[in-house]
Amino acid sequence: MASHKNFTIEEKLAILAEAESSSTTKIAVCRKYGISKAGVSILL
Repeated sequence: MASHKNFTIEEKLAILAEAESSSTTKIAVCRKYGISKAGVSILL
């Protein structure tokens, strides 16, 4: 069973900023934080 992580507002903003930066891909961000691509899309 997968664990569920609750991110703080600050963490969410950092994830979004990293996902939107041109220096990395959304897939790399997903792997780094252990979330799905859909999880990043939901934050957007």
